[in-house]
Amino acid sequence: MRVHAIETGKVRIKMWQDALDSGVRTVEVRGSDYIGAGAVGIFSSVLLPAIAKGRTAYVPGNPDLPHSFTYTGDMARTMVALAGDDRAYGKAWHAPTLPAITIRELADRYTDLIGAPRVKLRAMPRFVMRTAGLVVPMAREMAEMDYQFYAPFHLDSSLTEDTFGLTPTDLDVPLREIAVSADATLARRMN
Repeated sequence: MRVHAIETGKVRIKMWQDALDSGVRTVEVRGSDYIGAGAVGIFSSVLLPAIAKGRTAYVPGNPDLPHSFTYTGDMARTMVALAGDDRAYGKAWHAPTLPAITIRELADRYTDLIGAPRVKLRAMPRFVMRTAGLVVPMAREMAEMDYQFYAPFHLDSSLTEDTFGLTPTDLDVPLREIAVSADATLARRMN
């Protein structure tokens, strides 16, 4: 069975509503575009391979618009904290997320950290991802969420931060984590 991208959002909404209606104590933690070792997102899918090969990265949308990135470590920490706090139940919360930066700034910050040349970024026309989504599941998911890349995209986590006393991790932490993971992967391939 093939689920079209437009239906995926509806499925997520229905799952949340079903969880609420079930009577089970439920909490939902939401994040933005994930970043961290092993995370799947625009960084790992588009930027990291281009940086590793010294090639141009073809980015969906405008790489110079603000975009929020959520560190997977902050997501995990938030889920654990909220699971044990009665104030969280029955609500959806945003994991602590740093202020939005551009995709270009993120790429530059990573290449500066690892001492690699800055990667060239090119905006990919919107129809490309939508067309690829007809046959590539990840492209289909990205096409559904592409509104995040064609306008400024800010995730406001201030309510979660204020309510539970959580703060987002400095961006250098996940970037260093990714660099260590990428080095380990390269070392395994060379052996």
